Amino acid sequence: MPKRILMAEDDPVSRSLLKIILDSTGEFEVVTANDGDEAWRLFEAGPTFDLCIFDIMMPGQDGLQLTRRLRADPRFRTQRIILCTAVSDRATVTQAGQLGVNYYIVKPYARDHVLRQVWRICGDLSAAAQFESLAQVAARLGVEPGQVTGFLQDLYKEVDGLVSVLRAGPPAEKMAGCAVRANALKGAAINLGVRALAEQLAALETKLAEKPPGLGDGAADGVDAEKNRLRQILEQGLPAVGKVA
Repeated sequence: MPKRILMAEDDPVSRSLLKIILDSTGEFEVVTANDGDEAWRLFEAGPTFDLCIFDIMMPGQDGLQLTRRLRADPRFRTQRIILCTAVSDRATVTQAGQLGVNYYIVKPYARDHVLRQVWRICGDLSAAAQFESLAQVAARLGVEPGQVTGFLQDLYKEVDGLVSVLRAGPPAEKMAGCAVRANALKGAAINLGVRALAEQLAALETKLAEKPPGLGDGAADGVDAEKNRLRQILEQGLPAVGKVA
């Protein structure tokens, strides 16, 4: 599943150039904001981002102010951030370091350098970082942790239900509907901070959209090779989610 990157840059040319660099890999979902204020609204609206790239000089909240605000908010305190600027000065670099930013890029952009740092930071995402805590999700959504637990339990039941339908061998004409369902569950998983499950659902959605020949012929026995292969993917890609503590 592509890593979600929020890019806040008020200069449209610089914003377009950086987006072209990131889009060229096909590995990132890039969301853009025209300034720091719009970026903050995107944070509050959710879902979360794997990485943010902020220009330092922006109207409203600049990159440093936005970073400081994120670091002060328990919901976003650990957010990974790259700051960009056209002018490198010791005071700015010092401030960025004190705020715990992950990297500092000086313009003009060099494609290989930008991608190397973005890949490095995204690659540092541990398995634990693929799951937001109940407290973080509850604060982001404005609900109680107990409600998040209930939503998660409902999500896992829905995922198990989808897997059961697919294992039963639905007719080929219903596979598109299963793909749509996988997409909806993926969105729910992202909103609930379960990105590991969202990635598994994204892989499943892609496989369903391919519609392998012979898949879902409805036979009670003599399951064809393609259906067996899909079942193996489900077993490997959608393991038991486990208890929600």
